[in-house]
Amino acid sequence: MFLLERFLLLLPWAAVFSLIYIPARLLSLKKPSPLRHEAALFLFWLTVVLILSQTLSTDGRLSGIRIEPGCALRPEYYNFRPFDLFRTWRGYIGTDGFAEFTVINVIGNVAVFVPLGYFFSRAYRKGIPAATLCGACLSVFIEICQIPMARHTDVDDVILNTLGAFIGGVAAAIVGRAVLSSKKRKEEGGSTDD
Repeated sequence: MFLLERFLLLLPWAAVFSLIYIPARLLSLKKPSPLRHEAALFLFWLTVVLILSQTLSTDGRLSGIRIEPGCALRPEYYNFRPFDLFRTWRGYIGTDGFAEFTVINVIGNVAVFVPLGYFFSRAYRKGIPAATLCGACLSVFIEICQIPMARHTDVDDVILNTLGAFIGGVAAAIVGRAVLSSKKRKEEGGSTDD
């Protein structure tokens, strides 16, 4: 139910982004561009917008963006100890909140950045290190923006988000190699000597 609710929250953001991005991109193109490249570019920027929409708001809606400068002065809103997440996670073992904590805070932080790393690599034709760096930079940007908000700033989020972007970059590299290998086999199969 939670995932369905979150998915439905993304639809207005995706619609508004699409209505702005697609005409702007069409007007800015100087020469024809392959559809595969344009799709990857669109999906990369859509992923960025959707990640920002959910991480800079308390409820995923524009109305959920709240600035509370007092949060910046309260140490309970910060975690700068890497892998402190695992200490918290152990505290949830055997409780009703264990599955929710695992899905949202661990798997969720990795999973939402996998498409970012994948589409970045495909759109900009960059490798795994660039995709990983892209994910790390976006994650750090989000955590800095969350300082004056009613959100927690956590180094573990940066680590998990960066891991997700890395996995996405690896997936893009694997898919890229598979596509190249398939093309090569087709070319070799089509050019047989008599």
